[in-house]
Amino acid sequence: MIKSKVESLVTLIIPSKIIDSNLKFCIKKIRFFYKKIKIIIIINKFHKKKLGKNITTITCKSKTIGFKRNLGVKLAKTPLVGFIDSDAYPGNKWLNFISHSFQKNKNISVVGGPNISPKTNDIEKKLVGNVKKLFFVTLDPRVKYKSNLEYFTSYLPSVNLVVKKKIFNKLKGMNDKVNTGEDTLFMQLLNKKKIKVFFNGKAYIYHKDRNFKHFFRQRIVYGSDIIKLIFISPNIKSFLSLLALLPFSYVLIGPIIFLYSKVIFKLYLLGLLFLILFSIFYSFKICIKGKIFKSIKLILISIFGPGIGFFSSLLISSKNLRKLYTQK
Repeated sequence: MIKSKVESLVTLIIPSKIIDSNLKFCIKKIRFFYKKIKIIIIINKFHKKKLGKNITTITCKSKTIGFKRNLGVKLAKTPLVGFIDSDAYPGNKWLNFISHSFQKNKNISVVGGPNISPKTNDIEKKLVGNVKKLFFVTLDPRVKYKSNLEYFTSYLPSVNLVVKKKIFNKLKGMNDKVNTGEDTLFMQLLNKKKIKVFFNGKAYIYHKDRNFKHFFRQRIVYGSDIIKLIFISPNIKSFLSLLALLPFSYVLIGPIIFLYSKVIFKLYLLGLLFLILFSIFYSFKICIKGKIFKSIKLILISIFGPGIGFFSSLLISSKNLRKLYTQK
């Protein structure tokens, strides 16, 4: 079988902790659309069994996702490198749409598309899919919808991203010191260097949603690195990410304000009332089939998770926090 043009241009890189059912399904779906494309998998533990033709498996112990992606790019021989997560999978020939975007404009160096929630009967995962469409959970909610839209953008997540290898190497890859947010830092670097990033709404993939427990873990890990991201790349967007820490911090200072001044505490209660109303409003916005209490629980996880993660990072090492980030 002769390789298609796309298969000759792109190497897919998949970082993963282990070889699990998610990763195997991801490979299966990729192979359905692209029989010969080269795939590089970077995992923590050695896996003896070969996963198939044109698949290279690399072991690098417990490293960050940024480290794994950088390692994959070093091994790639094609002019384009594509990133997809192990808990994601294609729903069409998404790389063809991405390749078309590169061909239309030679100045484009990075192209990506939406990562949408697959259908499921699991209520918790359905609700998580809904909450990820909210502005305070996802940096740009437009990436959660497939569409016919095509436009230049300043941000795309690395779950569905293709980059010119020479550009990736020129920028020295993604930051390998953070547990999460490596793609955000990479995008900020692209913007700083005025390198064009393009969104193609047709180039969608499916990205599996977590249940409440594992979504909470994800939010904790996200919050644990926010301050580190600001020090690495201080700019308006990174400082705005501090807003994610405010709700939990605000609740924590309540007893201190109460002891300090009863007058100021009354004003504090107004802010607390706003936070409660905000939570109730968005709980109804994401609610499915009358599951309002589950919706409230998820909104609280979304709002307070990052703050809990930040304060946890003051007591728990980055390596141990990384263990919370699961693929489930």
